[in-house]
Amino acid sequence: MCRYLWRKGWDSAFLAIPLAAGLATERLGLHVIQRIRWARGMTQILRMDNPLFGRGLTWQQRLCYLNAMLHFQYGLPRVVFLTAPLAFLLFNQNIIASSASTIFAYVLPHLFMAIWLNSRMNGRYRYTFWGEIYETVMAFHLIIPTFLTLLSPKHGKFNVTDKGGLLDEGFFDAHIVRPHIIVACLLVLGVIAGIVRAVMYDYFNVDPRVIVFNVVWAMLSVIILLAAIAVAKETRQVRKTIRVEVTIPAIIHYASGISVVSETRDLSMGGVKLVTPDDSYRHDTIEEVELRLHSGGVCIPVSVIHAGPDVMRLMFKEMPLDKRRELVRVVMTRADAWLTPPYPRDRPLRSFASIVRCVFELFYNTWKERGRKKKQARSAGSGETA
Repeated sequence: MCRYLWRKGWDSAFLAIPLAAGLATERLGLHVIQRIRWARGMTQILRMDNPLFGRGLTWQQRLCYLNAMLHFQYGLPRVVFLTAPLAFLLFNQNIIASSASTIFAYVLPHLFMAIWLNSRMNGRYRYTFWGEIYETVMAFHLIIPTFLTLLSPKHGKFNVTDKGGLLDEGFFDAHIVRPHIIVACLLVLGVIAGIVRAVMYDYFNVDPRVIVFNVVWAMLSVIILLAAIAVAKETRQVRKTIRVEVTIPAIIHYASGISVVSETRDLSMGGVKLVTPDDSYRHDTIEEVELRLHSGGVCIPVSVIHAGPDVMRLMFKEMPLDKRRELVRVVMTRADAWLTPPYPRDRPLRSFASIVRCVFELFYNTWKERGRKKKQARSAGSGETA
């Protein structure tokens, strides 16, 4: 839309604050479907209405749109980068026509500077290596849709991705990461073959430094792939509405007529978490919660989900449309509702360590969960036998 306004002579301004919020996909499979649709859309713009050659745009705007249109073409280059070491490790084919010393002299300084500069420039917004993992998750699924759209830009149809769903039980979505698992297994096979050739380099007549370079490359690819595979571990999603951390004065109204002042800890369209002001909840029923705003109070009927000495969680009951509108204004349209404190600055080594930890937790938690299920199955079997 902006490109049409710019072509008509309009200007735009950037505000460095979040102005809108929306629902995200709950599962990796749905996220992949959504991004495939986005990739097709940007590729269609590249083919059918390319702003790079349109009138009325500055060269800076053309480059900005070119970057956006080419972004989703990263699928094939990413897969090639991940699988490139296999050419030498498994088939003894050199993919870089250079000596090992030259590669180390040019590639390593470049990688170090690229990582360091990206960390310095984007360290508050994008952590090192995590972008590579995200692109690895998506890469295998984007190659065919983007290629087909380049050939036939009118191919496919628009579908809205489902959002707001619930997930009663966590599971591992092996189907969506099947290509990642296959490539990871091939890379592990390549690393084993490379280590054997490095130990017996005289017999295979190869430069051990070249073997080391490709083995390290393959091991890094394995780590990235395993982290991408870990993303397929879906967790339970039982919350229907997003909660916003906000502090608002509130009044708790009990069935006996007592009213007690409190304040919110978080708020959503479905309920509220309040600070527990006293122990009246032990012997009295909470009927309503009144949110105190500058424009007045909003009194909403509630039911208790959990009440303790520190906080109480309440669920909103059915309410009239006028009160629901007020609740939407409080939850969704507050100027500070979506403001978050700045993220800690990126540290590349710590970021890489967190990726390794995620990979370890995937296999450890999967092994522990499998053991727990086997134990429950044995207990259930022994109980039926008894």
